[in-house]
Amino acid sequence: MKQPDVVKIPMVGSVLGLSSLALGVFVKLLSLGSRMTVKGVMVNGHVFSSLEIFDKIKCSLEERSIALEELEAKGLIGFAAQGQVVFIKEAYEFYNGTSYTDEDLASVVGTVREAYGAEAAQQVASVTRDAGKFKQVKSVDECRQEIVAMYNLFGEHRGRVLSYVGGFRTKIQMETESKMDPERHIRILEELVTIYQTGLFSHGGKQYVTAVEQLMTAIDNVARRGLVHLKNHNYLKAVLISQPTKKDNSEKPNEPIAGSAKSYR
Repeated sequence: MKQPDVVKIPMVGSVLGLSSLALGVFVKLLSLGSRMTVKGVMVNGHVFSSLEIFDKIKCSLEERSIALEELEAKGLIGFAAQGQVVFIKEAYEFYNGTSYTDEDLASVVGTVREAYGAEAAQQVASVTRDAGKFKQVKSVDECRQEIVAMYNLFGEHRGRVLSYVGGFRTKIQMETESKMDPERHIRILEELVTIYQTGLFSHGGKQYVTAVEQLMTAIDNVARRGLVHLKNHNYLKAVLISQPTKKDNSEKPNEPIAGSAKSYR
């Protein structure tokens, strides 16, 4: 997955106390790290040795020695493979939009294993997950499996939910008859599943209770109206709120509640 070359330098904490030399070297390291498969780990197809890294950022041996000592002492960088592979600690602080797939991580670790052996590969895998705190991205197949599993949670109502969720496709997706982005599809289903399973939903800063029958009736109403390019479930929630609920043998609009829906099922 291609990542944007975006680096931010928060001038706080350890960074703020760096000397001008160490700060300059650190910024160059961040720039180089932004182009790596896994940001902040100086591995990308080819394993850069420490010497190669500092050669690429045009850093002399004297500058390297001074800067390394200071950066390591400040806890901004670390080393793996007996000092051969450099990584940025707390990389999420310095890179915007950082994410990676398990395949990306496997590629990086595999490259290190080939160059430096199994022990070094294990070390890189550890620092990447623990120090980098990167967001793991699900593969397309994993997303599809999760989507199918979530639809199945609706049981006999699955087809009705499918019809409703179809209204969330964008104009371009409808014109080209293409599928919704898998991650967005999951986000849409997650909130719907929560309402279906708990009977609770929030709208306008207030919490409401509903039942399966009411939810499905509202879903059918929205689907029948042919609404398209929906961005959230707010319209569905408005329909749910306006639906009458039986209270004290009379029917009244849904009202905000306190507590939980103990009698949901």
